Amino acid sequence: MTSDTTYFDYIKEIRIEGHADTKPPINGGDSYLYNLDLSSKRAASVLKYLREQPVYKKASDKDKSRMDFLFTSIGFSYSRALNDEKNYVHLDSNKIVNDALSRRVEFRIVTSNEKLINLSCQLC
Repeated sequence: MTSDTTYFDYIKEIRIEGHADTKPPINGGDSYLYNLDLSSKRAASVLKYLREQPVYKKASDKDKSRMDFLFTSIGFSYSRALNDEKNYVHLDSNKIVNDALSRRVEFRIVTSNEKLINLSCQLC
């Protein structure tokens, strides 16, 4: 293993996750589906922004293809709403949603565990 090894090959996915609060739509429709659409658009907007940046636009076709493969966007509606302690309301004893904290975008890097385990064994 050389010292110039990067971890790029160990990334399986870079997920852009959109989240929303629990506020229902003004028209009284289905709150979960309304916020699912909203959170999906929020995540897609960040992905669009990234694709408009010089690092993407000036990338080689091979690197663009790799980025297109890795970057995904997904909306979670209010399924992962947060409370004041920044804990998931669903999993915490404090069930009071903090709307401002719940409206967010997060990046989640999904790794290839098998490749990382092999790397760790090689480094030992």
